[in-house]
This record gives sequence, structure tokens and C-alpha cells, in this order.
Amino acid sequence: MRPEISALFLRNRREGRVMQKVFSKFAAIGAALLLLILIALLAVRFMRSSDRLSTLPPPDDSSPFAMVSAKGGEFPLRPVRLCMESSILFPRGGESPLAILLPLFEAARSSALVVTERENGFAAYGTLSLSHKERSALLSGSLPPSWSDLFVSPEVYREDGLLRVGAANTSSPIYIEPYRGYAFVADSLSDIDRMRAVRSGAGGGIKARWTLKRSWGGHLRLSDGGALGELVRGEPSGAPVTLELAWNSDREDSLSGKFDWRVFGLERHFTKGFVRNIKQKNWSLAENFIPEPLLLAFGVNLPDPGRNLASLPAFMKPLGERLRKMGLKEKEARNILTGPVIFSIGGKTQVLWFELPGLTLNLPDRGKDGNKLLDVFWSEFFMGATPRPVRGYTHGGTTDLPFSLVAAGNDRNTVIALAAPDVERNGELSGFLKEEKAVGWFFLDLPKTGSSLAEMPSLDALFSENDDAGSTDTTSIDRLGDSLKKLGRVFFVWKSGASGHGSWFE
Repeated sequence: MRPEISALFLRNRREGRVMQKVFSKFAAIGAALLLLILIALLAVRFMRSSDRLSTLPPPDDSSPFAMVSAKGGEFPLRPVRLCMESSILFPRGGESPLAILLPLFEAARSSALVVTERENGFAAYGTLSLSHKERSALLSGSLPPSWSDLFVSPEVYREDGLLRVGAANTSSPIYIEPYRGYAFVADSLSDIDRMRAVRSGAGGGIKARWTLKRSWGGHLRLSDGGALGELVRGEPSGAPVTLELAWNSDREDSLSGKFDWRVFGLERHFTKGFVRNIKQKNWSLAENFIPEPLLLAFGVNLPDPGRNLASLPAFMKPLGERLRKMGLKEKEARNILTGPVIFSIGGKTQVLWFELPGLTLNLPDRGKDGNKLLDVFWSEFFMGATPRPVRGYTHGGTTDLPFSLVAAGNDRNTVIALAAPDVERNGELSGFLKEEKAVGWFFLDLPKTGSSLAEMPSLDALFSENDDAGSTDTTSIDRLGDSLKKLGRVFFVWKSGASGHGSWFE
């Protein structure tokens, strides 16, 4: 081969290798970009498909509502069923017929449900994913076996793909419409039409915009429809307060887990000074009087209302006025309403011949102002009676008539309790709050609360001449008590602002 041809061949070969390397780099970069785009598209698709609320019409902001989005078996079956079946919690609407389908929402791969208040009561509508067999059965106009087992003597009518189901154990019909891999269900035809409008693009779906733990399996948004604003400010308010909750179970049986929570809109109903003065504290419950068996307890570190009681929130002003009428000076009343407050329901007290859960109020670190409160308490309500001393307390005391009562204090705590002084004390709460710095906290033992409700007499029946009075109320309380017995215990912490975390367990 001629030298010039050989040199040209070698040069072209080297350039070819360089071009090949450049091409390989660009190909690798292009493949990586394509892979990222595909991952992003799949992520967006997954996010859209996993949150089924986007396929449902939004409830009215001026009415109370709850919306739940769940995947992977995180649908909160028992709490939602408790709400939907309770005529105490939903007195206007009574029992919702859609409550019968709640086990299907729990079993579904993904689901979403909205419960809202309307003029004629409460309404519910939602959507849940279907298996191939479930979809085939619904498209053929019949209920799948797992659905049919929930109804007593079901009657199914099918028209244009919509199933209308009536049964002996439902107060009104349920409407079911299969669409692609999902079922849309409602207790009214109007909500079926609204869900169709969302799917067709004629109406907008719910924009949940979760801010907490988006990867977790369960999310809830709860709105008061403006009711809390009216309570706090003492006048109607159109600004709703909403609670967002995200949770994940620890085990498959969902008997324990953790959650994060956040409240929106709360700051609009309190003065800036009141909110600004809210502070965390290290909670120590060793010196507090918290009786067993404990049903409920909560603590909150109340901020200083300022120079006078006029800056208190509306719901606290009656307390300040009552303290002033009892004989406390404004500064003393203000100090009583500033700092940690612990309220609990637990132990036992005797009222007439009935044994009821006791009530306890702890006011730690009130000092001389706490002692002054005890003095006016005994003189105001017991006409100067001399109480028996209580061991461990230097001020006030206890009495058994007309019921067991403790109103006593020392340098560390002031206690007013409907309970016997020797009642067993709770020691578990201190463990929950160990090394926990927080604005407040809350504990609820639902099984014990359910048992206590079952033991309580109907006060309407007690004081009414009509033997049948209170029978409906007693039935509702019994049902509520039975439902609570099947749940666990809840403890949550208010960390700062309007957010915190918590857990539920057996």
C-alpha cells in the first residue's frame, strides 16, 4: 500500500473511532434522558391514578365534609364506618346507606370517598378499583359475590350501565356505575351525574394537593364548614378550618400505625398576640392527678392573653368572666388561664346511686393564684365548708358529699376533680411524653370509652316520667359504644403552629 494511502486510512480510522465515541456518549445521554422522561411520565400517571379524589366532584366549602384517599389497604374502615353509621355524629342524616360498601373500599387497591352535609342530611359518594371478575359482573348487571354478601335480599335494576341496588338492610338505594377499572358509587343520582361530568371534562375534580407524606397510603381532609369559627369568635364565620391527615399502618392488620397532621385556617380565628405567644414546653406528668381507668386526657400550654381578659378567644371569655365573678382579680384570673392545663376523664365518681367516669382538671405551676382559686371554689360552691386534708397537698382538700370531690393544691399543682383522693393514678402518659417538647397533646382510649358508654344510664330516661323516653338515645349510645370497643388507642402531639404527629395502637 502506498504511504499516503496508508496514512489517510489510519487518520480516517482514528477519526472514525473519535466519532464513534462521541456518538456513543450522545446515545447514552439520549437514552438516559429518555429513561428519565419515561420515569417521570409513569410517576405522574401513578400519582394521578393512586389518588382517586381527582375523579370526584368537590363538596361545598361552606358545609362540613370529609374526603378520604387510600391505597394499599390503608382505607380507615372502622373510623369511617363509625362516623357514617352513627346518628349521634350525623344527627340530621342518620345512617348513610353507602356505609354498607365500606369493606369494599378497604379491600380495593385504591379508593376515595367523600362524605358531606347538605340541606336534607348527609350524602356520600366515592370510587374504588375493581378486579377483573368484579368488573365483568357489574358490566353484566349483577353484583359480584363479595358485594352481594354485604346485602340482605338485594334487588338489582340495571339501565344504561347504571346499577340501582336496594336491600332489606339499606335505608335507600345505592347507585353503582362501572367505568373502565373502577366503580363509582353514590347514594343519589345527582352525585352519579356530577361524577360523570368530571370524567367527561365538563366539571372539575377535587384538587387535594396533599402537603403531608405524599408517599403514605392514607390521606384525609376534614372541613368544619365554618363551625369552629363561630364557636371561637362567637359569631357566624364563613372561613372554614380544615384538617389534613396522612397515615401508614405498621402491620397488615392495621391495629397500629403512625400519622402526621396539620390544620389550616386556624390562625384566622385568634388574635395575632394569642397565636404569637403559643409556646412549646417539656411536659412532666409525674406530679399530676390523672385517675385510672383513663378514657381521655389532653394537655395544652395556654399563652398569656395579655394585659386583660378581653383579648381571650370567644370560647375562653366565659371562663375569665366566671373567675372574676368568683372573686378573683383580673391579674389572678389571667394567670389561672395562662400556662399548662391538663383535663382528663377517668376513674369513677358516685352521682346519686350511679357510678360514672370522673372529671379532673390540673393547673400546674399556678402557685398562690392556684391557692386563691381553691379558696373561692370552696366558699362559692360549698358555702365555706371545711374539706378534709389530702396527703401530698397543702391547700384545700376533699369531701364525699354530695359526691366524691377533690379540690386541693401545693406549690407544684392545683387539682379540681370529681374523684376520690385515693383513686389509682395513671402512669402511662408520662412514657408517651418522655423527652417530647410540645405545645399540647391528646390521648383517647376508645375501647374503654365504649365500655363506659355501655355502662352509663340514659339521663333522659332517668328524669322522665315516660318509661319509653330516651330509648332511641340509649340505642344510639349502645351502638356507638359497641363500635368504639372494636377500635384502639390514639395519642397525638401538637408540636408547633398547627401541626404535629401521632400514633394509634392496641
